[in-house]
Amino acid sequence: MLRLLQNRLKHLDISHFDKHEHYARKCLSLLGDRIFYPGSKAVQYSYWLVPIMIDDPVLLMAKIRAEGFDTTRGTTSLRAIGEAFIQAKQLIENVLYLPIHPTLSEVQLLHLAQIINSHPSPPKE
Repeated sequence: MLRLLQNRLKHLDISHFDKHEHYARKCLSLLGDRIFYPGSKAVQYSYWLVPIMIDDPVLLMAKIRAEGFDTTRGTTSLRAIGEAFIQAKQLIENVLYLPIHPTLSEVQLLHLAQIINSHPSPPKE
């Protein structure tokens, strides 16, 4: 296990993370202020995951997948316990993780943003 870690660190390409952040920022900028994403006000944000909050994320996920993008709700292990955690429950129910990766072309990013922007339901904050 340590050799695997050593090998990964030895061959780590930092530019990959920079590209990932660039693509995430680009996609989110194409969505404008209409779409809220958790962490939008954070001082530091890695963009490793790109979640958005949207009404009816299952419907939007189906639309995105129908266009050839692999997106997920990805919250199978998250649970909000108790009534005091309303915001956590809303996040779990309305989150959709975008398939942002440096291998996407600019055209694909634009198409993904168009699909999201055409979704009729307003976002939840």
